[in-house]
Parts: sequence; C-alpha cells; structure tokens
Amino acid sequence: MQPAPRTLIRTTLALALCLPAFAQENPASLDAELAKILERTHVPGIAAAAVRGGKIVALGTSGVRELGKPDPIHADDRFVIGSCTKQMTRLLFGRLMQAGKIAPDALLPALLPGVKLREEYAQATLADLLRHTAGLQPYERISPKLTPIVFELRGTPMECRSRFAEHVLQEAPAGKVGKDFVYSNAGFSILGNIAERALGKPWEELIATEVFAPLEIHSAVIGLPAAEKLGPMPKGHERTPGGIAVAEYSPPLEGLFAPAGAVVLTIEDFARFAIAETAVERGECPGFLEKESCAKLARLRAQDAGGEGELILGGQGTYTAGFAVWASSDFGVVVCTNTGDSDEVCQAAVDAIRAALAPEIKVKRGFGGPRPAGRRIGIMVRAPGDGTFVITKVEPGSLAEKAGLKADDEVVAINGKALSEWKQEDILPAIKAPKAKLTLLRDGKQLELEMPGD
Repeated sequence: MQPAPRTLIRTTLALALCLPAFAQENPASLDAELAKILERTHVPGIAAAAVRGGKIVALGTSGVRELGKPDPIHADDRFVIGSCTKQMTRLLFGRLMQAGKIAPDALLPALLPGVKLREEYAQATLADLLRHTAGLQPYERISPKLTPIVFELRGTPMECRSRFAEHVLQEAPAGKVGKDFVYSNAGFSILGNIAERALGKPWEELIATEVFAPLEIHSAVIGLPAAEKLGPMPKGHERTPGGIAVAEYSPPLEGLFAPAGAVVLTIEDFARFAIAETAVERGECPGFLEKESCAKLARLRAQDAGGEGELILGGQGTYTAGFAVWASSDFGVVVCTNTGDSDEVCQAAVDAIRAALAPEIKVKRGFGGPRPAGRRIGIMVRAPGDGTFVITKVEPGSLAEKAGLKADDEVVAINGKALSEWKQEDILPAIKAPKAKLTLLRDGKQLELEMPGD
C-alpha cells in the first residue's frame, strides 16, 4: 500500500467565504513554563499554545529537535498530531452537513451505495461512525499478520479507502451496533471514503478546502513531510527499556488511515484549529459553521471526546499531541511533543498553562476535568456484547497501569461478581471505581488486581 502523499497542501479559499478572525497580538511566551515541564518529564522537545476569544494569546517551545543535538525546537516546526486528526475529520462532516451533502442519521447502505455489508451494519448511521458506536473492528494494532489487508491494498489513498470499506464491512462486528463504544481507526477511514463518494474528491483535498482553508491553516501536510522539501522537522523519539531514544524509523502515516490520524502541522496552526473547535463547542463559528450545524455536531461527540477541559490525545508511537478546550470560558490549549507515549507530558502542559493563564477555570481532580463515565483511569476497551470485556490499550503513567492492567486482559469479574451478572452500561463505571477489585484472564491464567483509590 502506498503512503500518503508528501506534498504540501496548498489551500485555496472558496468564493464568498466569510473567514473568522485569527488575529494574534503579541502572544505571551510559554517558553519558561514549558522548560519546567521538560525538566520534570525529560522529553526532548515540546511546543504549546493557548487560545482565548478567537486569538492565540500565548505560544512557546522548549527543548531540542533531536536528543543529543543542540538544534532547538522552533515555533514553525511541524509535529505529527495523530488521532487529533479525527476531530478535523469531524469538522469536515460538520461542513458537509451544513451544505446539505449528508445527514447524521443516514444509514450505511445509503452512504455507501453498492457496497456489500453484513446485516449487522445495515442500521449503522453516520452518527455511529463519528461516535465509534458502529461496531467496527478497531484496527489499532497494525501488522502484516494481524491486519494483512492493510498491506495488500494498492492504488491511490482514495481507491484504497474504498476497497478497505468493502473489506471491513464484511468483518464480524467488534461491538453491538449503535450501542457499544469501540474506538475504531477503520471507522474514520470509512468516514473519509463516505465524504469522497459524496463529493467525488479525495479526503486530502476535502480536508484542505473545507477545513484548512477557511481556518487559515497553511502549514498542514498529510503524512510525514520530506525534510528536503519542507525544511527541518523534530525527530521522533520512542520510549525504550533504556530510556527515551531517537527512533530509527518513524513510519510514514498511510493514506488508508489518513482521516484517522495523518495530519502534520505547526503549533500555531494547531492553535488555529483549537480556536475553531472552541467556537464550535460554544455554539457558533462565524464563517465556518452556523449555530444549527454546531448544535448537530455537538450531538455527534464520541464517548472518548466529550466534556469541557478533557484532553483529546493523538500519537504515532514517536510523537504525541493533545488539545483541550473550555467552551464556557472561550479558552483552549494545544501541545505537541516529539516523543511517543507522552500523554502525561501533554496533560502536565495543559494543566500548567490553564493554571497560569486561566486560573478562574475550576477543574475536577483527574485527567483534565469532567469525564463521561467517572474518573479517567486510562484504558480503552472492546465490549462486543457477547459477554466479554477486553482491555485493548493502557495509557502509560495512568491509574490503570499503576494497578497492573495490560492490553489484552479480559475482565471476568468485578468485586467478586461475575461479569455476566452486570449490566453492560454499568461495567466500565464499576471498573473505574476507587479500590475496585478486578478478576482478569491473562494468557489463560486468572489473577486479581485492585484499582487505586482517590
């Protein structure tokens, strides 16, 4: 399969488009605050910005582009933002709904005419795809053995996404359609294909004209840029048993999954996205989304991306990025690092910047503020609705990791009560409860763990 194109996206403003104002009047420096974050976390480099009232009010960088070398991070360096791209694809669908090109309650058979799909997916909607409740397989762990289809497809990214949609919709569901939350990169690949079928243009072009251009985002590229064309870029770093090290290979983001995680851009342009995201959450983004469209989009928020002040994270194994917005205070923060698995670094930066620039904002104890299902313990799960409940990801430094949870652990009982005796909607809150006693199956063996207290 071919990687995403490495060419710079050149945006052309649509006629009669009223653009929002993104003026920035001498933004304050965050350099000193970010230097403190680096002293505590030891990542090589970091960049961050804060937005308020439609402006970039603070911006800064700290650290180096490559561990062991003196070249510092610059404000115009591009960073991989990984799954934060999904929120940009979400904004794209806000624009398409506003233009009357698509409806949130449209069913998959209508959205993908001529595509053969399993009966279970016939009632899945566009809203289900955006909310990760369409029951699709996650495609979080990619390898020739686990996901051979990803490596077999040939053609343009648009062609690959079309064929991939046909393949995924023939796979057994990973969750109950319309009900179970199953985080899915495949779902966003299919969303990209739906947009392509609706307008006859590649997602790469649509995201440029419908999102980047009106938001004045000019630095964005799809996939890792070629240094000889776009200038220096921070090196990706990975966490190893011996500590943080320069990644020998930062794999290019594939065109197949571009709508799920392929955007690379500067911290300033990431901040422009946060301005729009904050405005949309407030209910109106002049020149981009009208009130009614903002209201529709608000109802299409995924379980893992809801709540004021919640940190939305993205990464690629060698980079980590995140953003959080407080719509009621018209305030937001974006942060990027050149080190993988650095969720806690992003959270620390968001917390410090919010405390310094918006101390009046009160947040609950936990990972960035209110969460949809109690405190945040840092796990992703697969709950197909067949009585199994499997942990698919454990975030580094999270409460779940401290408790000893690992990916592929299957929860079979909570507080001595068999999983079969629990209602589906009560399982996750019960797991997240302080001092919850979990019975797990790991590698065919049963073990007991206890979640940390408050």
